Amino acid sequence: MTNLRSRANLISKIIEKRKPLVEKIVTVKIYLENLNDKLGDLEKKCQDLLSDTSDVGAIRVQGRLSHLRDEVDKSLQTLSKLETRFNRETINIGLTH
Repeated sequence: MTNLRSRANLISKIIEKRKPLVEKIVTVKIYLENLNDKLGDLEKKCQDLLSDTSDVGAIRVQGRLSHLRDEVDKSLQTLSKLETRFNRETINIGLTH
């Protein structure tokens, strides 16, 4: 019985330690969403510039901006999964014999 209580206490401590992580994740997600919006604005500006010219430099910048937006989107997806996981009031425990 004592062993179960100590496990329950350990699980409670783990869950409590996750709460500040969720707050940090939310903060980073907001930052990345704002960054993605700004990158989208820059990408649109590049498209406008490209419609007026065939500047190779602008084409490269546009490609890099698109790649950066893809990376930010991937990071946001990963952070959303972590946020969901760390917001749970339960944890998964793998037991071995």
